Amino acid sequence: MTKARRKYQEKEERRHPAEPEGLVVTASKNRAFAERLIGVIRLALITSGVKHGRR
Repeated sequence: MTKARRKYQEKEERRHPAEPEGLVVTASKNRAFAERLIGVIRLALITSGVKHGRR
């Protein structure tokens, strides 16, 4: 007997949307990693032309 499969819409996310991303979980457990991650994200935002969350 086969299991019934749930049909997903293409736009619907397959995993739970409230589930935190892997980097966020790692950063929450490792402060040094979190500081480096924030630095990299800020640098990426600056180089892409984003200031104060806006372009």
